[in-house]
Amino acid sequence: MSSHSIPSKDLCQHFFKPVNGKAHFHECLCGKQRKQIIKAGYNNLLDHLIKEHPTYEEDYRSAIQSGYHVKFGVSKKAKNIFSWLRWVTLKGLPFSFVEDNLTVRFTSLQPISRQSFVSYLEKMTPLFEQKIAESLPEKFGIIFDGWSDRGTSNHYVCVFAVYSGNTPLLAFSPLPDEERYDAESHVQFFKDTLAVYKKTPENVSFLVGDNENLNKAIANNLELPLIGCDSHRLNLAVKKYLEKSEPILGKIHQLMKKMSSLKKSAKLRKQTSLRRYPLVINFQHG
Repeated sequence: MSSHSIPSKDLCQHFFKPVNGKAHFHECLCGKQRKQIIKAGYNNLLDHLIKEHPTYEEDYRSAIQSGYHVKFGVSKKAKNIFSWLRWVTLKGLPFSFVEDNLTVRFTSLQPISRQSFVSYLEKMTPLFEQKIAESLPEKFGIIFDGWSDRGTSNHYVCVFAVYSGNTPLLAFSPLPDEERYDAESHVQFFKDTLAVYKKTPENVSFLVGDNENLNKAIANNLELPLIGCDSHRLNLAVKKYLEKSEPILGKIHQLMKKMSSLKKSAKLRKQTSLRRYPLVINFQHG
């Protein structure tokens, strides 16, 4: 065994697997087979790693650190791009993060431009879609919701599949026709999304969404049951419960808005210790 601190057993279990039907033979990730009686040690397997894969220790540590099984033959450039993709996507960072001066200064990764990053991200998309398509069962549900970005005046629809505790993201995109936001346009969007994963509405058992007329119309169009969002139901129930108190709630809301100004807030702070905490205005009043 070389001077490295990685146990031989861990290295061999990572890079080799027993060959079915051939006693004492083990196949490396590169495809080559070596004979080794494990009770006698790992010398023959380690010898293969040393001669054929001189960077095996670095490859092993990279695989353990990333949580992925890195195979031999992966170039340093590919590993670098993979590390950028994994860092930005799993941390939910903006794409501009890869060009940030502090990021470039303190990371050991090779620099990558935002344009190149987005290009590689787009190239990965079909691969992930294929993986999701392979994992989807014959029957599953769909969770969906809409969100409008007031800064760009764009409306997005988010679609998740749900089955056996899994909720893979299927789509997060504007509708194809951004001038129509009716049930028919949403239904077509669902059909187009399902087609990417080689599925149809017949594979969907139910929908989960807010309890609103548009979503009910979508469910009726697809002839699927709609399971209303519990938090939305609670919100609707609370609004209905507070209807009789609307006049006083409106007055409280207006008062809280006035007390949130700097001068009046400072005066309020002198009168009560509760003002140590920020004023939070939750009521939806005009």
